[in-house]
Amino acid sequence: MKIRLMTTVILAVLLGAPLALHAEEISADKQKAIADMLATMKCEVDPANIEAGAGGYELDDVMANTI
Repeated sequence: MKIRLMTTVILAVLLGAPLALHAEEISADKQKAIADMLATMKCEVDPANIEAGAGGYELDDVMANTI
């Protein structure tokens, strides 16, 4: 069981590594546009948590103000 789990983890890392190496750099203008859009929704995100996704952007750890 441990060998199967370790094999799965190793394969996931090896197969996912090329995707991480090709991460697209987000321009400062695009980061500001995203931050401005989130501000209208009373939300914010650290620019380091913005990643280019398939046809859009992936935002991790978005903080929202409660009402």
